[in-house]
Amino acid sequence: MLSPANFLDAILVRGEDRLAFLQGQLSCDLINAEGSIQLAAMCNPKGRIIALFHVICAHETVYLIGRRAIIESAATHLKRFIFRSKVTIEHQQPVTIYLSVGVNEKDEPALLPGTIQELDSGSVRARLANPNSLELVLSTNTIANDNNPHTEAIWSRSLHINGIPEITPEQSEKYLPESLNLDLSGGINFDKGCYTGQEVIARMHYLGKAKKRLYQITTDEPARLEPGMPVFNQHGTELGEIFSVSLQIDYEARQVRSMESTDIENLVQADQIGLAILANGNDKKNDNDTHQSHRYWLNYAPNHPQAIGISAVLPVY
Repeated sequence: MLSPANFLDAILVRGEDRLAFLQGQLSCDLINAEGSIQLAAMCNPKGRIIALFHVICAHETVYLIGRRAIIESAATHLKRFIFRSKVTIEHQQPVTIYLSVGVNEKDEPALLPGTIQELDSGSVRARLANPNSLELVLSTNTIANDNNPHTEAIWSRSLHINGIPEITPEQSEKYLPESLNLDLSGGINFDKGCYTGQEVIARMHYLGKAKKRLYQITTDEPARLEPGMPVFNQHGTELGEIFSVSLQIDYEARQVRSMESTDIENLVQADQIGLAILANGNDKKNDNDTHQSHRYWLNYAPNHPQAIGISAVLPVY
């Protein structure tokens, strides 16, 4: 069933130069990308992420889907680079974004992860590549829906379980893509041409090592996780901080379970799930080689009576 995703918004990019224009602004490859949905970053010249998008490449329009709080400033940023490009950029269009929750009652064919379908009604269906359990529908018309109160929590928890971050306005221009694992999760194409911030990002990939990585964290302790909480190791050394925390889901609505797709059972079962940016202790070039869980502590060194124990693991993409 569909439910409005009012926490999301879209930037609509149209015009004959739309793909070439966005090719120079986003970290994903837009050449021959029609019919796809991809994760991508828009960065500043220093390689820091301004905004993260799920990029839907339809026949005549490219939709940049992101958190509503950051869309207006992101659209303003993009417009500064139009110059003579034949594109239009709009973010106040009457496009409603729906999240598909539970069973497909219309018996529509299932989409492959990372693909879209343009319907005769003008609506667009898009199944994310990761988390591949999530499907969006974009429409200029009102669609029958159940207005599920858990929609935002389903979205948030699914992204956290799969290690996919979202940028808030306060976090904009603070992080390199590698620190948020975009090089591991498919959010960067290293074979495409130049785009804003590409030189810094490519140098890190080919010549350096990410000093920090995004880890999934869980805890069964009653204390509430909050973004910005410092994280300590067993020696009392501060390693980083919590980046984000998943919204809570009332599991009385058991249909939520069908939205989750993961092999990490403790993440699904945990009361609290978050993402933390921590010092990267992996010396191997391929960070996907190590996914061992580590024990860390929040707010205080481990010997402090108010320290909160957490488990942290590098996501599997």
